[in-house]
Amino acid sequence: MTSHDEIESTAARWLARRDAGTWSDARQRELEAWLATSTAHRVAFLRLESVWNRTHRLSALRGPEFRPAARASANRSRFAWAVAAGVAAVSVLGAGAGWHWLGRDATDFRTAVGERKPVVLADGTRIVLNTDTRLRSEIGSSGRGVRLDQGEAYFEVAHDAAHPFVIDAGDCTVTVLGTKFDVRRDGGTVRVTVVEGKVRVTPRGDAAGDRQVVLAADDSAVATTLSAIVVHRSAVDTAHALTWRSGRLSFDDTTLEAAALEFNRYNARKLIVEGDRAAGIRIGGSFDATNLEAFAHLLHTGFGLTVRDDGQVIRVSG
Repeated sequence: MTSHDEIESTAARWLARRDAGTWSDARQRELEAWLATSTAHRVAFLRLESVWNRTHRLSALRGPEFRPAARASANRSRFAWAVAAGVAAVSVLGAGAGWHWLGRDATDFRTAVGERKPVVLADGTRIVLNTDTRLRSEIGSSGRGVRLDQGEAYFEVAHDAAHPFVIDAGDCTVTVLGTKFDVRRDGGTVRVTVVEGKVRVTPRGDAAGDRQVVLAADDSAVATTLSAIVVHRSAVDTAHALTWRSGRLSFDDTTLEAAALEFNRYNARKLIVEGDRAAGIRIGGSFDATNLEAFAHLLHTGFGLTVRDDGQVIRVSG
């Protein structure tokens, strides 16, 4: 058995124990310790838990004869393990198996300001949600994709030539077969950055398809309802654009005004830059996205700017 299979099997056993009716505080602490040892543990458990919960909802809809909760504790425990083991088996079959078994699955995901969250969909697609993001996935035998209502997400799409993966991002759609890329939605503007493979970006108002664009590795597009503009970036620039996945922001000759806007995406307390002189200062470097105080201190010591912190807002001026 591979390490991946062992993790899936262990996650299934934890789910079965938790649902068997004999759960205790000590067991909960053991589970939390296991989850804390590895990101792979947390991803496997959350994915199986999601399918587990849907399985219970389906059994409730089928009628009393399918509801193990009404039976003896021993039968319930055996049922729990059987379902969990089945869930684990489906999850390790590969990219296409899970969502065919489930039929159609719609799940909502969201992150708070400053939060990042890894998600694995039923088809094997991996997503990392950035700060203040809302996303809804729909995976089924007739198609697969997500709707990005706001925010940003990095995708590693499981390849399936028969079922393209479609992202509905408001004023445009992004269509892929299997690749790695980032999508950011700011109101009516969508930014797409490709790391690997190819994606097609189609503005919502482009009924004839004559304004759609195809992006390859290190291409970036800014799309609105009627147009899409493509820029080819260096591999370094692409990597800098995605440092948020490790909780950092990277700037290269960026105005302080633009940098402040980026910091404000990740923090409830906002950074306000006052005055044209301060706003136009250009900075570079890599910074902790949620450590606004350290960044403000650097502006004071490195650029001589005045910093005023009232606990709600940090104001910077020249």
